[in-house]
Amino acid sequence: MGIFLESVPEFASQTERTAFWSGLDGDSVIVIARAGDPPLPTLADRVSLRAVFGGRIAHRVGDARLNVDDDAFLVVNAQSTASVALPADETYTYCAIYFSEATLKHCLGRVAGTSRGETVGFIERLRPYEPAVASLIRAFAGAGDAAASTSRETWERRAEELLTALLAARRRECDHVISLTHARERTRHEIYRRVSDSTDHLLSHYDEPLQLKLLADVACLAKFHYLRMFVAVHGITPMEYLRCKRVAVASRLLLAESAPLGVIARRVGIADRSTLLRLFIDYRATTPDQYRRDLQGRGPEAVPDSLLSDLVRARAQSKLRPVPSHPVAVGVPAEAGYRRFATPE
Repeated sequence: MGIFLESVPEFASQTERTAFWSGLDGDSVIVIARAGDPPLPTLADRVSLRAVFGGRIAHRVGDARLNVDDDAFLVVNAQSTASVALPADETYTYCAIYFSEATLKHCLGRVAGTSRGETVGFIERLRPYEPAVASLIRAFAGAGDAAASTSRETWERRAEELLTALLAARRRECDHVISLTHARERTRHEIYRRVSDSTDHLLSHYDEPLQLKLLADVACLAKFHYLRMFVAVHGITPMEYLRCKRVAVASRLLLAESAPLGVIARRVGIADRSTLLRLFIDYRATTPDQYRRDLQGRGPEAVPDSLLSDLVRARAQSKLRPVPSHPVAVGVPAEAGYRRFATPE
């Protein structure tokens, strides 16, 4: 059965706290927390998902420090060391879902290419939302008053649906790693892990100055080898990915705040108002002011038009469009060549 906790209970002692959580062994547990709530439970023996809406919260997973926000969530393996300190002076909704062992085994049998006896290990990295997963997680975070009247069977069914989607994404991720022809077969997983480390750094520090050399150093790869591997993994260059992230965050700020464009630009790491304007025209085919008016006109339920993953996918696809690779001359088709990827930045 699934247990939904809109807020974590207060306990007089650590013994009471331990007894409460240890009594939920057979249940998937969904915890929704906000500023000022008691500390989150520690259920380290379970696969868990951590998501944040309306804020940005630091997580420490092993030696890595990752900032989870509206663009990407985190999956933590069972037995991993993961900690989070919820800030008390910010507005956000924090969603933590701890999947029971029974739920995990059941969902493994529903995903092609997996078996119930398989040992599940997720790459513990920031995972940009795909539309299907985003809607499932938002349904937990936005349950609100309806949570109390929803049955435990319904919460468990929703947890199973979400975990099945995560396992299917994990399978696709494994297939993608195997397909990295730019790397030797025996090093593909290592290359993917290193590129993922640098991507996590980019997503966590997008509002700071970031250069290709710094990201390559995080990945422990030579600069131009790192560039090739990043493009192989994501389809675009690191600097293009960084611009996608900054546009995604700026889009949310335009909806949530009335701050001037120059202020929003600086908050996402963009130099000035004019640069933000150029990026919006390039990435969203509209100006920031018009984008803000369009979203605010939809009312309080409005959300940005596209996820970070949508922006990245659109940029990657634009790099694959046929374009002239040389000046068009008589007898030479205009689409004779392809520019596959951006040059180093």
